[in-house]
Amino acid sequence: MATILVVEDTLTQAEIITGTLRKAGYNTVLVCSSEDAKTKITQQKPDAILLDIVLPGESGFELCRELKENPETRNIPIVMCSTKNGEMDKFGG
Repeated sequence: MATILVVEDTLTQAEIITGTLRKAGYNTVLVCSSEDAKTKITQQKPDAILLDIVLPGESGFELCRELKENPETRNIPIVMCSTKNGEMDKFGG
């Protein structure tokens, strides 16, 4: 069964996302910040990452760039998730 790392700092959204993924048959690991995500990824590389853009500290955009530049993590699929819908947000994603 595939494991998806969910990086989301809003509790309600995190519950909806992880619940939906579990019902679809995925294992989920939930973290609330980019720093926590980096720690989890070094402990257990996920099959995919669902990443919020607005996070405490380092943004989802910044974390995504770091992961894609790292040979160890560049091939992990990342889905960006956000309520932001500005043109610059879409461009950044």
